[in-house]
Amino acid sequence: MKKIVVIMLALTLAIPAVSFAGSATSRWDLTIGGDIKADFAYSNIAAGTLGLDAVPQRASQPAWDNLTNKYPTTAWGAGESTFNFAIRGPDAWGAKTSALLSGDFVGFWATTARYNSFDLMNANMTFDWGQEAVNIGQQISIFGMLPTFGLNIDWGSEGFGGKGLPPVAPGIWYTQKFGKNFRAMFQVQGPQGDTSGSNTNVGGAPANSQTEGPIPYLQASFIYESPACGKVGPWDLTIGGDFIYGQQKNTNNAVTTATGSTITSQDVDEWGALLKALVPIIPEHNGNKTGALYFDGDLYYGQNLSGGYYGSAGAPGGMVYQRPGLGNWGSPVLWGYQFHGQYFVTDAFSFNGFYFRSHIKQSNWATTYINPGGSGNSLVTASGITTGGMENSYYQYAVNAMYDVNPAVRLVLSYSTTVANYAGNSGVVGYENTGVRHVIHAAAYYFF
Repeated sequence: MKKIVVIMLALTLAIPAVSFAGSATSRWDLTIGGDIKADFAYSNIAAGTLGLDAVPQRASQPAWDNLTNKYPTTAWGAGESTFNFAIRGPDAWGAKTSALLSGDFVGFWATTARYNSFDLMNANMTFDWGQEAVNIGQQISIFGMLPTFGLNIDWGSEGFGGKGLPPVAPGIWYTQKFGKNFRAMFQVQGPQGDTSGSNTNVGGAPANSQTEGPIPYLQASFIYESPACGKVGPWDLTIGGDFIYGQQKNTNNAVTTATGSTITSQDVDEWGALLKALVPIIPEHNGNKTGALYFDGDLYYGQNLSGGYYGSAGAPGGMVYQRPGLGNWGSPVLWGYQFHGQYFVTDAFSFNGFYFRSHIKQSNWATTYINPGGSGNSLVTASGITTGGMENSYYQYAVNAMYDVNPAVRLVLSYSTTVANYAGNSGVVGYENTGVRHVIHAAAYYFF
């Protein structure tokens, strides 16, 4: 279970080293850690809170300005700062016990109104018998990319995983180890409401009955790890596969007659499969990472992954939609891939490169008439027909230079480009079918 705890801390802190956290004594053995993160960013267009995590809107045409793709954005903040408390307690039922409590100040989905508000991310307890373990409470999802995404300093970076909710949700997580290299993990997480707008089941609190998923999310992950290729920092050879299944409840407008009112609903499947791997190409030597290099990435395929399980901005426009006709709900298929590499010029200075891409398969009707992103994504013509507002593909690449001054201080300078391609044809009147965002982002960390 030690590896699981380390991964959870890495996800929470977005740093590879948590061993420098100070110690304190409470009723049990308590370790306090966290980081201060100061962000300074510039985006060429409006791009969400902190200017980093929103899907780029359609570009303007000469005679038609799109406000969301017209003016630049600057972002200054420290809301990504985190706290975590790791506790080791007495044994129970022959198992070693521990707990993790952590959070940050991003605010739920980093909305402007809640930025700088504390968000609970992890609040869980672990019972570890050595070859098997059980984790109970608010926890990360086991479905998702490897935690190297924490090296991308943009909040909520693309892809599956991140500091969002979900995939941080209440649940029960069981781990079974087979020897030193292989482990299987199974997880049941509470059903979440539609993550768009007011339907969200925030933090696992009671959801509205009309939006709560009818069943919990069922997840499985199978991981093989080996030192056969050496290691780079905390990373060694890793190969894995993840699976997730859940359902999203969608209600229809009431049908009212002279004798009464009837409300119906439809449960739409949500599922996904993901393959991931990390390969050290040039391992470190005697603990020194100078010249070391590794690559990691994943391939994924699924349906309706942003209905209740949010895949960050890597799943733009991926929600269900209602076709003409009562109760006739459709859901998109999403597939894509994500790659990352890190090269160490010296033991303390490195470069990271990221590439994320997703494709959304919608019906012809949906790509023509559905507008999930608001007026920034489409234009309503004089005839009242929307000119195709749904994204159908999306990609981002990012590079950063990272310098660890000492175990407490890290400086990062990043550049990213994000492109969203929209379905439909805006024609002579309307916006362009693409939106492009460029971000220059500097961040300073102080780990404690």
